[in-house]
Amino acid sequence: MSLAPPVLDGKMQQAEKPKGAVAQQIHNEFASDPIIKLVAANQARAGLKNPRATPSIADVEVSSKVSIKEVYGVNRQTGKPGKMVAVVFEATITSQVPPALYTVSESGNILQNVEVSKRFAKQVKQVIVEKIGPDIPAN
Repeated sequence: MSLAPPVLDGKMQQAEKPKGAVAQQIHNEFASDPIIKLVAANQARAGLKNPRATPSIADVEVSSKVSIKEVYGVNRQTGKPGKMVAVVFEATITSQVPPALYTVSESGNILQNVEVSKRFAKQVKQVIVEKIGPDIPAN
């Protein structure tokens, strides 16, 4: 799997401390997976004159976007409508063989960023293992 660094919206870029923490968080979720093997993005296309013209050596490519949004809902404690600041993770999962495209998203309170990123990674893993994995030819 090739994991592109996440694209952060302006609000997320300002809130991210230290810089690169969100990308590292997502990367760590996949680095220790016993089934999914990461291929470095620069390794996947290394040595090519025009890296965009040829396909990656990775069977699956994942690109993600992370943003901060104000969302409205019902406060669990008071039962009244309210708003909160949420972190939203979105991923596009592309399979080379068979050709397929999937999208997943996960959101939650920004103060629970780590838990939200873990749920997000779990969704991505589930798509790769259950929907794409069975159809990937053995190398």
